[in-house]
Amino acid sequence: MRQGLSGSVDAARRLLALLSLLASGTEASRWSHWWSYDGINGPTYWGLVNKDWSLCKYGQHQSPVDINPKLLLFDPNLRPLRTDNHRVSSYVVNNGHDITVYINQSKGRPFEFTGGPLSYSYRVHHIKFHFGSGDHKGSEHKVQGRSFPLELQIYGYNSELYDTYKTAEFSAHGIAAIALFPFMFQIGDANNEELNLLIKEIQNIPRKGRLSVYCHQALDRLLPETPDYMTYEGSLTQPSCWESVTWLVFNRPMHITQEQV
Repeated sequence: MRQGLSGSVDAARRLLALLSLLASGTEASRWSHWWSYDGINGPTYWGLVNKDWSLCKYGQHQSPVDINPKLLLFDPNLRPLRTDNHRVSSYVVNNGHDITVYINQSKGRPFEFTGGPLSYSYRVHHIKFHFGSGDHKGSEHKVQGRSFPLELQIYGYNSELYDTYKTAEFSAHGIAAIALFPFMFQIGDANNEELNLLIKEIQNIPRKGRLSVYCHQALDRLLPETPDYMTYEGSLTQPSCWESVTWLVFNRPMHITQEQV
């Protein structure tokens, strides 16, 4: 890495400013959009205001988690994660809570991943960008109490057992999610062209409810080149907080260049 630390911080701040702007918008009237990450609408109250969200308050395997590397156990039987390598059609939505990239399930071949701790194949349904207003408070997962500016989450559903994501999200072995977050947007020499194209589409949806078509995405190129990851059984991180998710958290950053931010 040739860029200095100050350059990396400045670039990350500019990207965070863009993402914070994208999250702005009017309050939704629908109950399903009532929740937020702050105040009386925040996670502390999700399980109290809606009986369908009770797991958010009383669940035993809730995500996100604070990862303590000293407590991790090495499993020599875990396999490498395997993914498809073809492009898929997708579209980007600003829903007011985050930026979500939905994979077009009716066009072309689906994109699936398996291996690692997974006994089934999982079909990618959507990707979420989580971000905050500061340099270190955007990620949902933490490491030893530390948050990070950004977290990218790739969600797939068990296509061998279930026909749809909606059915899988409250079912056993239903969802697998890949999380990329520690320093994932640090400045490096490698130009992640897939992320570059995605960021350009994000710039086209500055307000809640806006949609941008983004076709022919190579999802495998968003992943870091490493076989190392941490895995645990957890939940969705938004209401209804179903405990049906196998999480894979990669420990390598995603590199982008100064021009990408």
